[in-house]
Amino acid sequence: MTEPIKTAPAQKPFKNPPIIEAVIGIYIPELPESVIEDFRNAAAELSKLGYQSQKPRTQHKYQIKVEDGVSSFEGVDSSIGFQFIHADQSFAVQFLRNGFVFSQLGRYTSWENFTNSAKELWNAYLKIVGSVELLSFQVRYINKLYIPEHQPWENYIKIYPFIPEDVPQDVFEYFMRLAMPIENPSGRLNHQQAILPLEREGFLTMLLDNDFQFSAIGVPLSVIWDKIDEARNVKDEYFGKFLTPLMKESFNA
Repeated sequence: MTEPIKTAPAQKPFKNPPIIEAVIGIYIPELPESVIEDFRNAAAELSKLGYQSQKPRTQHKYQIKVEDGVSSFEGVDSSIGFQFIHADQSFAVQFLRNGFVFSQLGRYTSWENFTNSAKELWNAYLKIVGSVELLSFQVRYINKLYIPEHQPWENYIKIYPFIPEDVPQDVFEYFMRLAMPIENPSGRLNHQQAILPLEREGFLTMLLDNDFQFSAIGVPLSVIWDKIDEARNVKDEYFGKFLTPLMKESFNA
């Protein structure tokens, strides 16, 4: 069994990072439905920060019953909050009954800018929900990679499917998901890869999605962002180890 990956100092930023979405999520015990109206009314305050679009968020629960040989299906939809989108489409935030989710949609510049923008919205969320308990948090980075066609994937990424040499190497569709432990701080990584539609002639377009999840039970509100900052080195370390120097060189072209 291989040793878990250990953290290292934050890497130097790439000139052209392949990030198409970065996410910070902070999750809490589910709040009562009455908070939905407070989230709705937050639109006026968030508009001062540039968030002009408001969309409801719902959750869907389904149940299948079988009684006396007869099956029945029940579905229940309920409101869990709202998503607010920045006027320039670069940021989105969700105020939810069970947590807070902030996303930067492309145009990624730096961890500092990303987290500072998230903190501003987190403080607005706390004004509504008050002093809540924490359950968990996540740091997720979704990347888009371009790999030259008809080239061995191992020249560019270090996690890939092995296809026997006597079998045609071309792949029409591809999806892989791995769940693995994180040692320090203790957590879980959900790693996903998929082939996307062709964007550049002569290149395979690949999605590389790293979702880092950590418990926040017992963590005071006052230190949650310190905990999130700890995850920065973790996400950089894993990303660096999953790719080859040749792939990383392309991000500085």
